[in-house]
Amino acid sequence: MIGINVTADEEFFDRLDGYSERFKKTIVNRLNRFADVVAEKVRQNLSGKVVQVRSGKLLESLDITYATMENFNAQVYMADAPFYAELLEFGSPSAGGTYIIQANKAKVLKFFWEKRGIMFRGKRVQHPYQRRMSFLYSALTGLDGEFPNRIAAGLIEESF
Repeated sequence: MIGINVTADEEFFDRLDGYSERFKKTIVNRLNRFADVVAEKVRQNLSGKVVQVRSGKLLESLDITYATMENFNAQVYMADAPFYAELLEFGSPSAGGTYIIQANKAKVLKFFWEKRGIMFRGKRVQHPYQRRMSFLYSALTGLDGEFPNRIAAGLIEESF
């Protein structure tokens, strides 16, 4: 799973036990509001600003987990994202080379190859490595003024 974690900083967490329930609820509401702001920026990025819309699977996989009184942690993440989500966000490990895409379910690959103006049919194709197109990380840029002190957002990457 890749996503963005919106949370209060550690020093703030340490002092949170001494605050009232009303104050804690205010913090939860702010975290959730900022998670919505970040999610909207990611939606814009996935709607053509950073990544061109093809199948819409990336946009469909965008999800939000809101902070609660027990867990002061909101997440904007890609749930059941297609395999290429991480390739787009982080780019390919060795740019400049190629990798092979093979037909898995079908017997052959079939697509229109715009560069050559032909319909391609074959069992495999060499594809150039993907450059980085950060649709998540770029959503955080320019939000510094919108985030109050003590609230931070950072990119997360977990493997399941």
